Amino acid sequence: MDSQRLARAENPIDALVLIRTIEDAGVQIWDYSDDHRITLEDDNAELLQYVKSWSDSKERKNAIKNTRDVLKGRAERGEPTGGRCYGRRARS
Repeated sequence: MDSQRLARAENPIDALVLIRTIEDAGVQIWDYSDDHRITLEDDNAELLQYVKSWSDSKERKNAIKNTRDVLKGRAERGEPTGGRCYGRRARS
């Protein structure tokens, strides 16, 4: 769908390496959500992709933190933090 789905890496460089590896294999990568090519073919495209990868990484870290905070709050209130365990019903 978009470049965010290529690599859920903590380091934006990992996403760039993956894109470069795919391009070196002769495959084009397209973002079908807004119909543009994901590429590192020139300096501007590489910089743009780095910034997008950094932003995706930051968003992923924030989502992890928010999820942990919500689950911690539920656990502290004695509420269930997951699905059924061993077929038992969760208390609410």
